[in-house]
Amino acid sequence: MLNLAYLFDPRPGPLPPHDLHLHLALMAFFAAGLGASIFWRYFRQAQVPMPGILLYQIPVSLIVLGLMTGRLFTVPYLSTAILFYGGMILSLGGWAVYLVAGGHQAAFLRRQLGLLTFSWKEEPRLLSSGATAVLLSVHLGGLMLLAFQFGRSYWWTAVLFLTLLSPQLLLSALSKKWVLYLEAMTPLWFAYLTAAARRLWVKLLNRPLPLCDGFTYPEPFSSLLNVEAIFFVSVLYVLLCQGYLLALQANRRDRYLFCVAACLAGAVLIWAGAEYFRHRTHGVTANDPYAYAQMAVDMAEQGHPTHRFALFPRISNLGISWWPAVHYGYQVRVPPLRGDGSTATDWPAGWPVILSVGYLLVGEQGLYVTNPVVGLLCLAAVLALVAELLYDRPWDERLVGGAFAAFALATSYEHVDRLLVPMADASTQLFTMLTLFLVLRGMRGRHRLYGVVAGLTLGFAYFIRHTQLVLGLCAIVAVLTLGRDRLSIRERWEFLGLFGLMAFVVAIPDLLYHHFVFGHFLVPESSELDLFSLRNVPGTATLMWRRLLSGNEFGYLIPLVVYGAYRMYVDRRGQFLVLLTGVLGILLVHLPYAALRLRDLLSLFPLVLAWAGYAVADLWNRVTSHEARLSYRRYSLSVFVLLCLLLLPVLRAWPILPRPRGSYRASFGYLSADERRAFDLVAEHTVEPCVVGSSLNSGPVDLYAGRETFRPAFWSGEELDVFLGQMFEEGTRVYILDDGEALRSALEHARAYCDVVSLVRLGVPLFGDPEQISGLLYEIRPASEVSR
Repeated sequence: MLNLAYLFDPRPGPLPPHDLHLHLALMAFFAAGLGASIFWRYFRQAQVPMPGILLYQIPVSLIVLGLMTGRLFTVPYLSTAILFYGGMILSLGGWAVYLVAGGHQAAFLRRQLGLLTFSWKEEPRLLSSGATAVLLSVHLGGLMLLAFQFGRSYWWTAVLFLTLLSPQLLLSALSKKWVLYLEAMTPLWFAYLTAAARRLWVKLLNRPLPLCDGFTYPEPFSSLLNVEAIFFVSVLYVLLCQGYLLALQANRRDRYLFCVAACLAGAVLIWAGAEYFRHRTHGVTANDPYAYAQMAVDMAEQGHPTHRFALFPRISNLGISWWPAVHYGYQVRVPPLRGDGSTATDWPAGWPVILSVGYLLVGEQGLYVTNPVVGLLCLAAVLALVAELLYDRPWDERLVGGAFAAFALATSYEHVDRLLVPMADASTQLFTMLTLFLVLRGMRGRHRLYGVVAGLTLGFAYFIRHTQLVLGLCAIVAVLTLGRDRLSIRERWEFLGLFGLMAFVVAIPDLLYHHFVFGHFLVPESSELDLFSLRNVPGTATLMWRRLLSGNEFGYLIPLVVYGAYRMYVDRRGQFLVLLTGVLGILLVHLPYAALRLRDLLSLFPLVLAWAGYAVADLWNRVTSHEARLSYRRYSLSVFVLLCLLLLPVLRAWPILPRPRGSYRASFGYLSADERRAFDLVAEHTVEPCVVGSSLNSGPVDLYAGRETFRPAFWSGEELDVFLGQMFEEGTRVYILDDGEALRSALEHARAYCDVVSLVRLGVPLFGDPEQISGLLYEIRPASEVSR
């Protein structure tokens, strides 16, 4: 795979303009190293460790400078790339050995590793001038490489470096004493090495840059060569190191982790608020999002979730299919469909109850801001859940584990996508977490209070999505495995009884709703029971496994999830079994569903992420609580672990982190502000009494324009003629909004037998190929009007 032609070409030609300045900088770097080798070897021999390495460096540096000079002037054979790379590796290897030996002798290396693992407990001391010079030279070369990599000026990198040093510079100004700890900037070396490796990789393979020009190297190379993400991680690591040094100086090391966790939690809340509210929908369309919003409006205005379709009784006796007069998502079976056109949706009424509160408080906008608010509450709930799992640990560990889980949940692509429209997934997730949190908390005391409240949350989780009834198993497992040292057998079963009783009390309104609307309290809302079969499990399990392991969900976090689950199994088996019961219960209930989508499993996301948060708290405690002097191998392993704790979540969230600054459109049921205004124009350009035909926009036409709707795509030509004749006979105007490819045949039939007049082009959502859909609002008139 290596580009041997490039490596052994004796006449590679002149240097490209963008490589020339980097080449000159490397020559200056090696010249400085040669001068330092000569000076220390012959004038300061007694003051340096391993003087033999300096003797080795002098000829090697001379050879490298000669090769670089030959490359600069394109001297044949001396310009061969393999010679230059070989000499550079030998020289840099020698310098690395020398610097490591010197750092070990001066105890700098152990101090540096202690700082990188946040386990150094002595008061920081300023570096010697020699160590400062070495670190500054490395940063100088590394920053030049980053400037080249990012296409920035050297001034930009200099300003960045000074900005990262600004906390120390500010402290120096306030204390009127020079405070400069360059070892706090060492994490930038990871970015330098990544930029160098990426540059070398491109040179050797002669391939496009990763994540560039549509070409991506196979994993893990794309992630390991993602300079932008690793640079971001390095900056975070630098800030953590600087904060730790300042905490040491202020004698506040015991508060450091708490401050870090609080900053992370605050940053997550700010990011999530900006993303959720800025990109929220301005309206609803399609089936699920519209149906939830319509149910909420009907409950707020009428006191019940059913909706009346006034067009239905007018056409039900015409001998044509009558279900096109009912919106997508509403039932056309009897019951719940009544003779007056009243019917119910395919979904439970729990989430619309919450939406209706938002609608009553702030009007229509309440339908769209309620879910983002619920999303923020989900972040608080997962933090509380992880904190409860770590109830006997210090608050800083509890907070850092919870904040990490909140960050991972906040940046989940599927989680964010379903928050921007009024879907029930986030509220299901919220009440699932609350139920488990209260069950776990109830096993530690005040069992009556927490049993009652946990039952209420389970009842409402069931009210929102009936499959969440499986969470009752978690309470049984908790009673059997937890609380033995705090609660008697009687108290634990008393908790379980109150838990079940209160859940049943909350479920009573839903059971009555089923009885009166669907004919029996055990008849479900959904008409998709035929899609449930054990034969579907292998296919849906494979599909969900692939989606869950995608890079923007759990792919990068799997090591943390597995480690956290293992540690919880070893240390807290009861809590582990409660979480495992919840995860497996939700999976087993949903996997037989043939139309299963990842959003249906969102309620188990925080349970899995709780294991990841537990892993972060445990690993942080292990790598930062060193009491004795460790070997370099243990220190290096700790640095690797901390780097992974930073890098894995950043790589996962890297595509979504910048999104609050840009634009985004949710994948299902979303309306932009302009699209929402387009439905107001439907009301302005139609004259009542009228009916409006459309495809998936029939719901918002009813909700926003207040017009009765029909879906002509599902009628044959003969049925459409019967319908149009009835409307014309009643004096009802007929309009068709061309918003989907499915309407093409209906419009062609209308043009053949009626007068079709285009009124206005509307910016409504289009379903299908936009090139084939006009977005025009047409009026359908009897053909006889043309002759008159």
